Amino acid sequence: MVQDNTIVDDVTIYTDSQAAITCVNDQVGGASRELLKATKRAIRKAERGSGGTIIHLKWCPGHAGIPGNEAADEEASLAASGRLHPPHLIPPFLSDYHPATNPSKRKQLEKAANRRLANAHWASTTAGSKHASRFPGLSPRHFLAHSRELTRSQATLLYRLMTGHVQLRQHLHRLQLVDSPRCEHCSREYETVSHFLLRCPRYATERHEHLTTRGPDFLRLSFLFHAPDALRPLFDFIKATGRFPDLVR
Repeated sequence: MVQDNTIVDDVTIYTDSQAAITCVNDQVGGASRELLKATKRAIRKAERGSGGTIIHLKWCPGHAGIPGNEAADEEASLAASGRLHPPHLIPPFLSDYHPATNPSKRKQLEKAANRRLANAHWASTTAGSKHASRFPGLSPRHFLAHSRELTRSQATLLYRLMTGHVQLRQHLHRLQLVDSPRCEHCSREYETVSHFLLRCPRYATERHEHLTTRGPDFLRLSFLFHAPDALRPLFDFIKATGRFPDLVR
């Protein structure tokens, strides 16, 4: 009304939030003080600028089954998730509004921002781009989330197993630390991560006890490395083999 210089005698704004109506009408608290103040200021400005238009707030049913309300509800959910909207879609009185945050929430936001900056910096480095090309499914963010319940030493071992940079003979041979990449227990294959975890007959008993009896999924590396339910059996198996004692406690 104010922006278009249109004179309107009576305006009704419908909302499915009874709480919003009672807050604006000073019947109950609960809304953000700054947001409430900005909303009331906008209503008064609209009433004065339009020559005395009366603005009513009325309740309407929820969004379910009403296309317009469903669209509005979806936009509200997107805004709550942090999605930014084009400036022309934001009411002028809310253009500079930023929700108040308590110290705990502010710390969470700062931590998330720092994590994004760190990930962006890592991705821009030579080492980061090389890592991403070699291990596209192993992003820092996903690995940290997946390993958050592990000890530091367990997370270190998991990462080494996932990348193949672990003290098994194939990797040690690549570093010229052993004469042969073959498994010293069976000599059938190179001692790779998959050979150690899934096939080496030396650890058949331990594998049967901790992995095989749980189902065929536990004999796939993709499942062992990425399924939350597989982490404990995986480390139980490794501990039972006696390998990597400094990392599995």
